[in-house]
Amino acid sequence: MSFFSMKKNFFFVLICFVIISTPSFCFAEETYNFYVEKDYSGAEKGTSDEPFKSIGKALEKAEINQIGERKIFIKKGSYQEDLILGDSVKLQSEKNSVFISGKISMKNNAEIKNIILEGDSSALSVEGNANILIDGTEFRNSALDLLTALPGNGKLTIKNSTFNNGRKGAYIQRGRALDFYNNYFINNKEEGLDIRDGVSGSIESNFLSNNGESGIEFVINES
Repeated sequence: MSFFSMKKNFFFVLICFVIISTPSFCFAEETYNFYVEKDYSGAEKGTSDEPFKSIGKALEKAEINQIGERKIFIKKGSYQEDLILGDSVKLQSEKNSVFISGKISMKNNAEIKNIILEGDSSALSVEGNANILIDGTEFRNSALDLLTALPGNGKLTIKNSTFNNGRKGAYIQRGRALDFYNNYFINNKEEGLDIRDGVSGSIESNFLSNNGESGIEFVINES
């Protein structure tokens, strides 16, 4: 065997060794501070084995924790609750497994991922100066505006989400910064996306269809 062939084989073995011996922590699953499961019966400690039965109780406990330790995982089920997501609270579930009926309010650095918010009086609001993230979430079948961002200078990052069959899909009031990517605004009675003056940012690769008024309405100086 030539020197170059030996070198090539050694390099291949070295690559295989590096891949196989990669520490397992590189592939560790995401961990959560609290768990919720509506149909659980037993002692409620907020752990995966002994979860809370309501999201509200998990939120109360999360508020006590320090920033960075406020992550809540919701197990499958339908929940009828009004919720306030405090600063840096992160709410997540598996895709298409959790349905919430009620009003949700988001404060600064709150996050929602993979939730379905539905029902005639269901809606989500964002505090004026709050920076928030919404990912993989569906808002549907409400008589109210599905999402309302109150006036302020906070940034809204919303991606991979659907706003379906509300009064307005999303109502963005003045001063907000936007990063909207790969969202659907469909079948809303009024505008799919209603944006007021003083709003800046990026709206990219979104789909708007079958909204009662316009797909996107920009209102400048309330005119």
